[in-house]
Amino acid sequence: TVQMASDGPGLGPWSNPAPPDPSEPLPSDEGVEPVFVLSLLRALLPPQTTDQAAPPSGAPAGAGDNGAAYEAALELADRARIDATCVLWDLTVSERRAHFCHEHHLLPLLLWPLARPAHHSDRLLEVSAGTLANLASVPSVRHDMLEREDLGQAVVAL
Repeated sequence: TVQMASDGPGLGPWSNPAPPDPSEPLPSDEGVEPVFVLSLLRALLPPQTTDQAAPPSGAPAGAGDNGAAYEAALELADRARIDATCVLWDLTVSERRAHFCHEHHLLPLLLWPLARPAHHSDRLLEVSAGTLANLASVPSVRHDMLEREDLGQAVVAL
């Protein structure tokens, strides 16, 4: 049934419900389970190697940082991170989801490839920066971002 203006305060046939309270916990009935978001964050974890300055395996030796084959190898090596970050980019449009991701340490996971641009594909750098932009649109997250030294270092590294 259509709710008419006389049925309630300020509600008409074309009224939308009030937005959810951003301070409420992320409900699972939004269509995105928190465990799914956590699995995306886990996909962004840096590899546990002793030499994190080396290009990913599969990058052609001597191809140079600007070669098309080198970029293709970087993108292939970054594929899982790219896919996860693309989904997180979409999800962080929601303020509640942005807060949830921030509470579970998304910022350092996004800054890790940005601080090492020569060792990551342009696409991963793009989606990481886009996700950071979404997070920066949330005032409390933006405040935390501006207090981080590694954010400035990552931007300078680009």
